[in-house]
This record gives sequence, C-alpha cells and structure tokens, in this order.
Amino acid sequence: MGKIGNTVFAPSERITKTAVPLMLFVVCFVIRFLYITKQDICIDEPFSIYHAQGSLTDIIRFLWPTNNPPLFEIILHYWIKCFGISSFSVRLMPVIFGSLVVIYVYKIGAHFFSFAVGLGAALLYCFSTHGIYYAHDCRAYTLFALLGVASVYYLLKLLNNGSLKSDLTVWILVNVLLIYSHYFGFVLLFAEFIVVLFFRRKHIKTVLIGFGFTTLLYLPQLFILISRFRFSATEGTWVKEPVGIESIYNMLWTFSNMPITAVLCVLLMLISLVMFVMNKKKQPAGNKMDGMIHLFFFLPFFLMFFVSFKIPVYNGRYLFFLIPFYYLSLSIMIFRLFKSERIKYTAMTVLVLLFIVTVQLNPDKKRDAKAVTEFIKQNKKPGDLVIICTHEFLTNFAYYYSEDMFKTLGGDEYGALEAKLHQGNIFPVRRIGEVEKSLLSNSKRIIYLDVGADFSNPGNEVLSTLQMENRLVDKKNFHGIETVYTFVK
Repeated sequence: MGKIGNTVFAPSERITKTAVPLMLFVVCFVIRFLYITKQDICIDEPFSIYHAQGSLTDIIRFLWPTNNPPLFEIILHYWIKCFGISSFSVRLMPVIFGSLVVIYVYKIGAHFFSFAVGLGAALLYCFSTHGIYYAHDCRAYTLFALLGVASVYYLLKLLNNGSLKSDLTVWILVNVLLIYSHYFGFVLLFAEFIVVLFFRRKHIKTVLIGFGFTTLLYLPQLFILISRFRFSATEGTWVKEPVGIESIYNMLWTFSNMPITAVLCVLLMLISLVMFVMNKKKQPAGNKMDGMIHLFFFLPFFLMFFVSFKIPVYNGRYLFFLIPFYYLSLSIMIFRLFKSERIKYTAMTVLVLLFIVTVQLNPDKKRDAKAVTEFIKQNKKPGDLVIICTHEFLTNFAYYYSEDMFKTLGGDEYGALEAKLHQGNIFPVRRIGEVEKSLLSNSKRIIYLDVGADFSNPGNEVLSTLQMENRLVDKKNFHGIETVYTFVK
C-alpha cells in the first residue's frame, strides 16, 4: 500500500482508527461552526432553502430545468421540517457534511499510506479557507465533496480487499448518491475508471459492473442530465472562460489560502514531478497508490480546465470536491520527496502551520443581502414602487423581508411569491419591460435595487430608463454588489 512516513510516530491501531478521526472531526467542526451565521444567507442559498420547503414532487419538478440534481434539497426538506429555516439551522447541515469530509481524508491517507500522511492531509483540510467558505453555504457542495471522497475511499478498499461484494455494494450506493448530489460527480467517476484502467486493470470487470448498477439506479435522472448538458453546450454558462495558466494558479491559490502558500505548493508539485521523471525506473511498486491519488486530483482539475474553453465550468465552487485529493497529494509528495524523517515531518509541519496562520475563519461572501433588505424595508413609504434586478434576488429579498412571505409556495414555482411581492408594490424583474408603464409613470417615488443587474441580466435597461424619466435623489452602495437608487418625479 505504499506506506510512507511511519517510523517517527505511529500510534496504536485503536487510536488511529477511532480516537484520531473523532478528534479531527471535532476540530474541523468547531472551526467551521465558529462563524456559521456571520455572513448573510445569500447568492444561491435562498434558492435551495426556498425550494426545499416544497413537496418532494415540487422539488424534483422545479429543479428539473436547472443544474441542480435533487438530493441536497430533498435532505434539506426534511432538515428544515425539524429545525426551521434560520441561517443557523440551514447552515448547520453543510457544516456537518463538510466536517465529515476530514474523516475520509484521514482514512485514505492513514490506511493506504501512513498515519502521518493522513494526519497531515486532514489538518490541511481543517484549516482550508475554501473548505470553511462552502461549509458556510447552504448548497450541495460539502455533500458533494463528502460523497466524492467517500467514493474514492470505498473504491480503494474494493481494489485492495479483492473485490468483496460488501465493498462493491457500498461503493455503488455512494456513487449513486454522488451523482444525485451534483452532475460533476460523473467527472470523478470518469477519473475512477481511468485510475482502475491504468493501475488496477485486473479489477476492471468488477468496476464496470459497479458502474452498470450505478447507471441503472440513475436512469430517472439520466435524461435530465443529457438535457442540461446540451443546454450548457449550446447556451453556455455563467462562468467565464479560463485565461490560461493564470486561472490554474488562481485556483491553486484558492485551495491554498494565500499566495505564499500557493507558491510553495506549486514548487512542491513541480519538484515532485521532476523527481518522479528522473527516478521513474526506480519507483517501487507501492508508489502506484501515489499515482492513483494524484490522478484523482490532477485529472479532473485539468479536464475541467480544458473543457471550460468550450463549456466554462472552471470555478471554485465546481472544483470544491477536489480539495480532499489536493491535500492528500501534497501530503504524499512531502513524505515521498524527502529521505530524512526529520525533514519530512518538518516540511509537513511548516505547511500545516502556514495553513493555520493564513486561514480565514469567516470568509467574506461579499454580499449585504440582510442590510440592503432592511434598508428598503425601513425607507419604503406607502405608494413607493420598488424594482429589483436581478430577478433571481427575489428569494433572497423575501428571506429577509418577511419569513411568512418567503414561505409562500405555489404551483408555478415563484408565482405565488411574486404575487405577494407585487401586492406590496415590489417587482423583481429581468428587464424594465416587465414593469407596467402605468406603474412607472404614476409612481412618485421609485426605489431601485441593483444586484449585479448588468452581469446577470445584460440589456435590462432598468437604470437607464429610470434615469431618463425620473430624478435621482439618493444612491447608497453596500458592502457587496448591491446598490440602492432612489428616484422621484
């Protein structure tokens, strides 16, 4: 299994199998729990929370035309039935998912390499700003990462234990949940196939059987996946194309907390690559496991980079599921690169300390959803017209404007919620033409909330129309992308 870094400190099996994973989970959980409600519920969180309030049928029906498989919202549906929709309640679930990831990071490292490799990688994950950011995000990303790292762990167990039926069954079930949590789960399954093809070909039949059962259980969602892929291929995505090597470095920076840490990690990877090429013929057979872990990171990482020149998907949230394998790769490289045990442990300690001193325990989401909603709520007078662009902000606005309003569900997704907002003279729009001209002309005072309108809804013409027909009396910029304009006749 390519054991490395074992000679300095190897605790008893009881400690490494039970006590250490539990302690790592507690550390990871506490770090992510500290500022769980500090940032506003924002961006795509209200989308998931709003839809999770509906019936299971509605969840599946409304998520069908989106890039969101239903597993996370279905779990969230039952979660909020028990604990409600407060920011603390809804974020506690991704915090738990994100904290469970560290157990599998440790288990892969400790079981297939050494205690030191597993502990080093797990600590890097604990103090990952990117990991904390998405633990504070009520979306599917931590669930996706958990299922992704669990899938790899059970695959490695399957390959290592001689294809036991119990290991195969668990691996299949985890894979099914994986691709029901996020469509990019298929990217990881592809990486698993390549890994088996190159490193454990004798198990290819067993793995193909597993993929066959996984596909069979995914058939209800398969047509939707194909439909969404075609849509993204023809219509594009909201993500921008990569800009060459700069985008690769920026992504590694995101995974590494700060530029100085990113530079050191890049140097470590480059030196390891040079040493591998120079000593390729001398590599022991156990090092095949190194290559498998490295491939789980580098193959999806670069595959999604190159695909993004056709269908842009190279974004931190979509690559979040790769960070367990990034930290495992770094830990493995350190313990392979140096011959001296003292240098190995010193290098690993230095890298962990760099992550600790550079981590942001409260990553800024750069949104002011609560403050901007409260501002409008306090300043809106009877008869005032409120226009909100982009339309997608309606659930975020409703979440902080009125909990009862946010819980308004209807048969046509947002219809009932929009009707409630319209009763209060509040109009979320994609373009100015969605507001009746009589309302625009008869309203003596208009409050316009711009939430990145030109990015989300280019050509909306809201601000330009209001400027032509009214007089601007106030403009307030918030911490995020929100700006409130007040116009009078």
